[in-house]
Amino acid sequence: MSDLTSLDKSLEQRVENPVEKPTLLSELKVQIKNYPANWKYYMKGLIVPLLASTAGAAIGPKAAHALGYTSEFASLVGSYVIGYACGYSTAFGIEYLRNKEKYKKLFSKEFGKFVGTFIAADYVADISVFQTTMLFSNFMLKEHTEMADSLRRSTSWMFGGFCWISAMAGMHPISRRINDYLNSSVKKLYHKIADKKNIASPML
Repeated sequence: MSDLTSLDKSLEQRVENPVEKPTLLSELKVQIKNYPANWKYYMKGLIVPLLASTAGAAIGPKAAHALGYTSEFASLVGSYVIGYACGYSTAFGIEYLRNKEKYKKLFSKEFGKFVGTFIAADYVADISVFQTTMLFSNFMLKEHTEMADSLRRSTSWMFGGFCWISAMAGMHPISRRINDYLNSSVKKLYHKIADKKNIASPML
């Protein structure tokens, strides 16, 4: 099993004397206790995708400028699009190549489940930590240094990435609960809409 697939499972197994539904407080206590080991584990599993996404973020502004868009917003969008594309494709590529025997093919239900699980585990820390620290550091570097656009963005992206990994290693119990709540809400909304459609269009 690769580092990426075992990240979530490993954290769950670190909880001492687990109960069926451990409280958030008990999980956070264990999380704090094991934080250094968890951080090293997350770093080992995510450093290569982070480096790939950083390279993409550096290329992003140049790609936007080549298309004729020279504004700050266009440069930011270019960094986001290419940075995320490089990061996710690297993470998914590593997982597939290391565990080909586990997946029937690239576009399979099994691999799709991994992709969905990875993104679901990522987005809470991404929105709350990565984007905030990356944008703030990019702004500060722009205001107080004369770094070239690509270097500035790659530096702020890398800084945000380290903060993101640090958050992922610590906020697992919280992010999992948020994710479970959102998934449950989406399912309830889907069933409500489906039920209304069935009532509005009864079978003849």
